[in-house]
Amino acid sequence: MLEVRLQGHRRFFAVQDLLQLFFGRAEILESENLVRVPQGPCLTLTSRVGEGEVSTLRPDGSGPRATQPEDSHFLGRLIRVQLYDVLARETGRHFPWGSLTGIRPTWLVTERRREGWSGLDIARELVHFYRVSPARARLALEVERTELSQLTALEPGDFILYIHIPFCPSRCGYCSFVTPAGVARPAAEHLAYVTALLEDMDHFFQSSLWRSFSAAGRRIRALYIGGGTPIALAPEALDLLVGWLQEHDLLLGGTLERTIEAGRPDFFSPTVLGRLRDAGFTRICINPQSFSDELLQAAGRPHGRRESEAAFAMARAAGFPEIHMDLIGGLPGSTGATVLADIRHALRLGPQSLTLHALAPKRGADWQDFVFQASGDLVQSFDAAYRLLRRSGYLPGPLYRQKRIMAGLENCTWALPGAGGLYNTAMLSDRVDVLGFGAGAMSKRVVAPGELRRLAAPREPGLYISRLAGHGQSRLALWETEL
Repeated sequence: MLEVRLQGHRRFFAVQDLLQLFFGRAEILESENLVRVPQGPCLTLTSRVGEGEVSTLRPDGSGPRATQPEDSHFLGRLIRVQLYDVLARETGRHFPWGSLTGIRPTWLVTERRREGWSGLDIARELVHFYRVSPARARLALEVERTELSQLTALEPGDFILYIHIPFCPSRCGYCSFVTPAGVARPAAEHLAYVTALLEDMDHFFQSSLWRSFSAAGRRIRALYIGGGTPIALAPEALDLLVGWLQEHDLLLGGTLERTIEAGRPDFFSPTVLGRLRDAGFTRICINPQSFSDELLQAAGRPHGRRESEAAFAMARAAGFPEIHMDLIGGLPGSTGATVLADIRHALRLGPQSLTLHALAPKRGADWQDFVFQASGDLVQSFDAAYRLLRRSGYLPGPLYRQKRIMAGLENCTWALPGAGGLYNTAMLSDRVDVLGFGAGAMSKRVVAPGELRRLAAPREPGLYISRLAGHGQSRLALWETEL
């Protein structure tokens, strides 16, 4: 059993994050000032802050020591770095992002840019202090450039709009976006949900608050419909939703991008895709996840490579300006060679953008029992995939990570110049207000740089419907303090 005892500080979550990076699970025992890994090696460490020093020491007193910084934020980073160094030495494991455990490792680049640092100095800090690999330091700088370029299309006060469809015909082993209450539901439930969803949106967009925003020139600049599998809605429910969007085209007239996460290739049809194009959608997401029929079957995906290829052909024939694809590396049974084969297959189809995800079993997903360790094969395959994408003219864009992500990797979108998903970049930047509608949807108000207020809707469709009025009022209150 591995234990880390805290002395002179209470940075439990900083310590827990590092332990989970190496061992998958760690538990906090606040009453004992302890963070513990039940399945870890037999080792006791002491993370100590005091007398002007920060240290992470073994029982024999050996371990890294440093002068205690005055900056409390930097103190947390230093604790992570020291613990990372000790655990890397004990286990022989190293991770692409080193001691960085957050969702957005590229925020450090943005922070340093604001302070006037050069790209070379930022890269040096990432590599030499935070233990980030040179390849990931380069990636972080590239992503920051792409994101800044995309965000120039937005002005202060602009909004992005998210609509969530919580239904899917079945649930994949790794999925946590769809709760069991959203799986294989009858058409009547789809229709009831969309009816409530549109009532929720009418309540907001017909309010005096929104009228004041419109009068001030504030606009919706990107629309994203996610799920779930939105195109698997019952036809009458999908038609009701799309019809509302067409009727409110004036509301969406300032959008630069309208995306629908169509998702499962086995629900594509020329009729549905034509309807979506008529409604003004400019970007469609197809989620093959892999082109290996064996891996897809093991993941609970009831489609194969042929359905993905057919869906892509239908989307192209429907005239979508941008076709996006999602692929997952690290599915059970896959290898580094599988990841590269999937990337090569996708490039032959020619999407304008794609996201390569590292598998991250999430809380609420069916898949939970994994052995978490650095996988050189998976990391090397991601590195090789990125080289291939660069040679093919793709640029890295929005990048984020998840807790317990395989091999300490990331999810990164790559796009041809001019493509890439404005909504995702804006949402992840935490610089743009997000209007979220639907079960589990998050609304987010940027009060000031680095200061956010969030409001999450109930995740279960039935609960969302029953609490519609109260949640709608809470959403209005999120912004009413501006007036």
